[in-house]
Amino acid sequence: MKKLLCFSFVLLFAGLAFGQPKNIWVNWECNMEIEILSGRFNPAADTVAVSGNFNGWGRHYLIVNPLDPNYYVNEFPDLILDVEVGDPLVEYKFFYTPNVWETGNNRVHILTQEEYDAGEATISRPFNDATLETVTNQETEITFEVDCNNAVSYINGQPFPVVNTCRLAGGTYPLQWPGSGWPDSDIGLTLLMYDDGTHGDLTAGDKKFTTEVTFPIYTPFLIQYKHGINYGDWVNNGGGNDNEAGYGNDHFIELSRYMISAKVENIFGTMGYHNLINVVVVPVELTSFTASDNNNVVVLNWITATETNNQGFEVQRKVKDSEFEKIGYIPGFGTTTETKSYSFTDSKISAGIYAYRLKQIDFDGSFEYSNEVEIEVSTPLVFSLEQNYPNPFNPSTTIEFTLPQKEFVSLIIYDVLGNEVATLVNEEKASGSYEVSFNASELVSGIYIYSLRAGNFTQTKKMILLK
Repeated sequence: MKKLLCFSFVLLFAGLAFGQPKNIWVNWECNMEIEILSGRFNPAADTVAVSGNFNGWGRHYLIVNPLDPNYYVNEFPDLILDVEVGDPLVEYKFFYTPNVWETGNNRVHILTQEEYDAGEATISRPFNDATLETVTNQETEITFEVDCNNAVSYINGQPFPVVNTCRLAGGTYPLQWPGSGWPDSDIGLTLLMYDDGTHGDLTAGDKKFTTEVTFPIYTPFLIQYKHGINYGDWVNNGGGNDNEAGYGNDHFIELSRYMISAKVENIFGTMGYHNLINVVVVPVELTSFTASDNNNVVVLNWITATETNNQGFEVQRKVKDSEFEKIGYIPGFGTTTETKSYSFTDSKISAGIYAYRLKQIDFDGSFEYSNEVEIEVSTPLVFSLEQNYPNPFNPSTTIEFTLPQKEFVSLIIYDVLGNEVATLVNEEKASGSYEVSFNASELVSGIYIYSLRAGNFTQTKKMILLK
């Protein structure tokens, strides 16, 4: 028993020692690819930093990774003292000049067992957690409106004596945050809002201030912002420029991937997340449109990422140097934000160069054309007669054949006694691939022979009519 107690004590001591606080080195890695693609970040002039509770929210500047210029990494790590597994290792945000912070709440990294064992953690993220799936795919115009009637200054708790101006600040370009305390010198980082019937303002003089902001392509969905009344006017600004709701208390809206425009209506001092109105999205986002040739069969494939009011697609084809003509129609899915795939087969056409396009039609009759895709259909190399399909059939079937050159062609159906029961083709045909339908509704069940003769080429095959 003494040995057992001693062994248990050793295990307990080991467990306590294992959980002792430990110093951890932290490495930083910020992926700036989306910011670079958007043009918001200029690698030649701007700098990237990380700020957090580990450095008193100062700035630890990062350098370009020589192996991948999209990534900014630390030149030397930060040491975090006395932490255990499961502890919040750091609370932080990435930042880049001139004055762009990540939106939303501060990021928190929790220390894992693996990091504890290694004595080192690498925190690697895209700026704003942005990927191509979480940013806008086109410019998006948002109309910001704020009702300043009966507005009260957060600083002194009193109504503003007058509301002469209202300005907009935020964390996503072209919105920017002024420096701490919103000094007068940073007024140029804010956007002036209007109450004069312009810039999206509906009624002049009603104390509802408005401005229109165009966010560029690749903008992250979450937009964080707030307002300031009478910026720089110390007689009327209620004791400071940052006077809506105090530090860390902001407005939020969320864009979507294919949003073109929308509006948000705010009341000064009512913070939090807000719904967008008058939302307009890309009617149909066509992400791919391709054509492929398989033995004189052209297969068209296309994919949509989102659809709004989409009645369907008219498929159009033209031979080189001619006009487009309708060859088919595929219904759409109306309104959906899910990815949809479509296919259309243009069967057995002659050799040549063809162009295809889609005419996307809305339920209201409006339409737009896709880009054109061009494909060259080659000449068949040999004569061939294919097995009919379906087989057995009732009452109709399809017969396909190919011609490598221009010939007089006959395609005849016989019964098993050699009696001719139908002539499907009896004319001159250009080189190419063909398909012919045969309806045997007036014939009895049984085995039939079909024979193709083209010049010196002759071939026969059997088919079964089963009623």
